[in-house]
This record gives sequence, C-alpha cells and structure tokens, in this order.
Amino acid sequence: MFNNRLNPLKEKAHGEVLIGTRQGWYEFNEPMLRGLCRLRALTKFGLDLGREYYK
Repeated sequence: MFNNRLNPLKEKAHGEVLIGTRQGWYEFNEPMLRGLCRLRALTKFGLDLGREYYK
C-alpha cells in the first residue's frame, strides 16, 4: 500500500520526483526535495526522520 503511493512519483506525469533502486529503496531525484520533505515532516508533524542511509 505504501508503494502504491510512492510509485506514481517515479513517473514523468508526476515530475519523476523519486527514483526506485533495485534494493527496494527510493531516492529523490533532487537532493533539495529530500531536505524539503525532512523540514516539512519536522515542522508539520514533529517527526525527525533521522540521517541514516541504506548504503
């Protein structure tokens, strides 16, 4: 269900915001978008998304 929400963001019609990796992870096409999502999660929901990477 989570993937159903994220997969459209990989398509051209939605700006190709995300890139899917073969390991099942998602990466942002632009690093600025990652920062914006982290900032919004913190300010709007009080969520600190952490800084760990899968690599």
